[in-house]
Amino acid sequence: MKNNKKIISGLTALALACGLALPASASLNTGDSRAYRGTGYLAKYEVLSVKDGKSTVQVTLKNPTKKKINNWAVRFANYADIEGVKNGKLFSPDYWMFRIIKDDGTNGSVAPNECVSFSFTMTDEFGYNELPERLKVYSDS
Repeated sequence: MKNNKKIISGLTALALACGLALPASASLNTGDSRAYRGTGYLAKYEVLSVKDGKSTVQVTLKNPTKKKINNWAVRFANYADIEGVKNGKLFSPDYWMFRIIKDDGTNGSVAPNECVSFSFTMTDEFGYNELPERLKVYSDS
């Protein structure tokens, strides 16, 4: 139980330090965001706009290590249809719940202490859009 509290308080501290809100709502609103921390990366998932049943999201990856990230891919749970990916490529369009967006061949390397971002638009047909609980980054590094 103590480890769970440390993890939760660590994520909360990271979110507060980055000026991120941790919304309680299940539906997305413009400005909602969440911070993620994994082995060799930091990530931010931010809602840029919500309009006419579609949401536009930007994901920013930061490399906090001394080793270059190569050929990144980001995996997260999402029930919505994703369209219009910019600076990335949808890798798993037919997979039921998990989505994977990978580099588009022009932004696959992230140097130490550098960032890369991609964005996409998704439909909200079923009202399931929400901030992902988990976001995982994979790379060749």
